[in-house]
Amino acid sequence: MKIRKVVTGILLAGGICSAALAVGANTGAVQEVEAATTKTTEKNGWKKEDGGWKYYKNGKAYTGWHKMGKAEGEKTTHWSYFGKDGKIYTGWHKMSKSEGEKTVHWSYFGDNGWLRTGWQKMGKGTSNPDGGNKAHWSYFGDNGWLQTGWKHFNATRREQAHDSYFGSNGWLVTSTTLKVDGTKYKFDARGWAAKAEITSTSDVDTSGWSSGVASAYGGKTDPGCGSITATGARVTESSMGVAIPMAWGRRDLLGHKVMIAYGNKVVTATINDVGGMGGGSRALDLQPGVFRAFGFNSCNSWGLRTVKYKIL
Repeated sequence: MKIRKVVTGILLAGGICSAALAVGANTGAVQEVEAATTKTTEKNGWKKEDGGWKYYKNGKAYTGWHKMGKAEGEKTTHWSYFGKDGKIYTGWHKMSKSEGEKTVHWSYFGDNGWLRTGWQKMGKGTSNPDGGNKAHWSYFGDNGWLQTGWKHFNATRREQAHDSYFGSNGWLVTSTTLKVDGTKYKFDARGWAAKAEITSTSDVDTSGWSSGVASAYGGKTDPGCGSITATGARVTESSMGVAIPMAWGRRDLLGHKVMIAYGNKVVTATINDVGGMGGGSRALDLQPGVFRAFGFNSCNSWGLRTVKYKIL
C-alpha cells in the first residue's frame, strides 16, 4: 500500500507538472498572439490625416528632416520635412535657422513633399513665394536653398562657365539689361550674363578695390590673337576676357567676373586665362574687347597702366 501511495503521489505530481507546463505554454502563446496583434495595429507608412500626409514608423509620426527611401512610384531617395504636427511640407516654406545654417531661407517642396534642388521651372501664382503671375526659372542649391543674387556655374560638357543673376524673389533674369551694384549687365534668354556695358566710375564705389598693373594681349597686331585661353575660349578682336598670373595659383578664379576701373570708366570682364605676367608683377592681362572698351585700339597703345579691380 505504501508503494502504491508513493507511485500515486508521483503520478499526481507528474500530472500536476504536466498541466502546469501546458498552461504556461498556452499563456506564452496568448502573449505572443497579443503582441503580434498589437504590432500589426500600430501605424506604419503613409497615412492621410487632418488634411495632410503623415509618415509613421512603429506607431510614431515623423517630425523634422527625413531622407525618404525608394518606394513604389519613386525613382530615388530624397529629403522631406515633417512639421511638429507630423504633416509633410509641400509648396513654399521659409526655413528657420538650424545647426550649421547661418540664415533663414526659402525652400520648395513638391506636391509629393520632395525637397527641390537644382534647376526648377516654377509655375504661376501660388508656386511663387510672392504670388508672381508668370512662370520662371529658379535655382535651388544642394541644400534646397533658393538662390538670389549672383550665381556662378562652372563649365560642363554642354555649357561654358557663366554667371547668372537671380532677383530677390529667386527669379532668373533673362533677356534684359539690369543694373547691379552700379554696373549694367546684359542677360540672354538662357540667363547668362553677357559683357557689361561701360559704366562711369561715378556710378560705382571703387573704394576698397585692389590696385595693380594691367598689360594687354591679342588683337590684329599681336601674336596672341587667335590663341586658346585656359578655359578653352579663343581670343578675338572682341574678347572680353582677362588673364591672371600663374604665380597667384588661383585657377579657381577662372570663369569669375572682374570689374576693372581706369580713368572714368568701369568695364566688367571674365577671367578666362592665366599667364607668366612677369612672375606676378602684373595683376591683369587685358584682351582686345576690354582695352578697346577703355578707348585703346591696340596692345601697344595700352601698354602698361595701373588699374583698380574687383573680382566678383
